[in-house]
Amino acid sequence: MSMAPPSPLTGALGPIVALTACALPSADNRTTATAHTRAVTPPGASEAQRKSSSPHRGPMVIDAELLGDGKHLRLYLSEPVASTEGVDPNDFRLSMALTYGYKRYSYAYYYDLQSLGEADELLNMRSLAAHEDTLELEFDQFIDPADCAEFQQEVRELQEPGVRTDGGLFLHYAPGERAITDSDNNQMAAIAADWVLHKRGGDGGDEAYEMTLEGPAARRALRDPIRVRCPPELPPGPR
Repeated sequence: MSMAPPSPLTGALGPIVALTACALPSADNRTTATAHTRAVTPPGASEAQRKSSSPHRGPMVIDAELLGDGKHLRLYLSEPVASTEGVDPNDFRLSMALTYGYKRYSYAYYYDLQSLGEADELLNMRSLAAHEDTLELEFDQFIDPADCAEFQQEVRELQEPGVRTDGGLFLHYAPGERAITDSDNNQMAAIAADWVLHKRGGDGGDEAYEMTLEGPAARRALRDPIRVRCPPELPPGPR
């Protein structure tokens, strides 16, 4: 009978990451939970590169970054969007995600970003603003940009022989009563919607803060959400 590893995000950050490989039984076949690598068009790309979606597809998120003020998330889209009036900004949700693969065992964890925030409540989106082919989401909490980079560094430090890990901050989207569309009314497709629906369907209790996936679902965990870039490290200010 298999045994699940302990929760990997513990400690002062909310995430000081600790995984215990010996909690897993040995197996002959090795598979790992490896993130899918997506082609991302960087900000500043040519107009032809950015307008990559066909006329029959809705707008797509091609890049996402946490801004240095710790209060906003900027999304870069494949094309301009129509008015977002009436769109619930909480159709978007962020996760701190981690995948862990050891031999034939794979686990994935989604955690709410309140672990990096200033409050004990779930992180919510306060507002959503569209600017042609970008969207800007405002958080109701402050997220320390340094914690974003620290979490990613902790994930990298988990690498060891026979173990594969990946993780970081990720964007999820599930259309609500009003979806995001382009000027032709083509809707934006869902992005790893299970994490948004997990929050919507819960009662706000402890289960809404985290979700654990195993096996094939864990191996797919980072294929669909959009990886969020941490802001560049700022030089220290004058003392």
